[in-house]
Amino acid sequence: MIALVLLFGATEPTPTFHKEVVRILHAHCATCHREGEAGPFPLLTYADARKRAKLIARVVGDKTMPPWMPHSARGEFHDDRRLSTAQIETIQNWVKAGAPEGDSKDAPPAPKFKTGWQLGKPDLVLRMPKPFKIPAEGRDVYWHFVFPLNLKKETYLRGIETRPGNRRVAHHAVGILDNSGTARRLDAKNGGNGYPGYGPGFLPAGFTPGYAPGATPRFFDKDQAIILKPGMDFVLQMHYHPSGKEETDQTEIGLYF
Repeated sequence: MIALVLLFGATEPTPTFHKEVVRILHAHCATCHREGEAGPFPLLTYADARKRAKLIARVVGDKTMPPWMPHSARGEFHDDRRLSTAQIETIQNWVKAGAPEGDSKDAPPAPKFKTGWQLGKPDLVLRMPKPFKIPAEGRDVYWHFVFPLNLKKETYLRGIETRPGNRRVAHHAVGILDNSGTARRLDAKNGGNGYPGYGPGFLPAGFTPGYAPGATPRFFDKDQAIILKPGMDFVLQMHYHPSGKEETDQTEIGLYF
């Protein structure tokens, strides 16, 4: 028997959902693929994954999922979502075997996700004054929302968290600082609920971390900050992608001083 194993090689056990696959999905996919987040369907249970098994195998195989733009040779990044070669092979072997469920006793506990502000209560909350309408169809929408900070003195920003009100259509967001008053004038000229444009229409005084699906907000490193000056406005550039039906969004931003 030992001689046969040495001659032909030991057979690798077939991966099952509960023993191997669910751990990969929870760690790399569930941040977006759960209720209320950007993913178009959940990937938390066997029933969720089984009906999309071939799709999952295809998109992890061509590395379109999990989405990750930086090149592996360009340094290390927080919250790297890429799958290893071994993880991709595990998912593909699972699908080739017919997506077996396995024993539920092998499954890890379901992940727990924090609700509300991920960084705690902000020092200042900026919120769109009213819901913004996104059309059902057509080209992507780039819109700038202007928030006067009304700061009386120079203030150090140590963290920021952007929370889209509608993650189905919020493709990404960028925080832009304006100390020229231009954004405020463009906003007033357009009726006071922001203004369109791929660019902000002014020379930025700085940028802040924004939002992208799956991103994890975090405080800046110790002894690092963004300086906010009196008279400065915060401009939020939102990129919306039409979903096929008319939608609304009312994003809010938390600033931590």
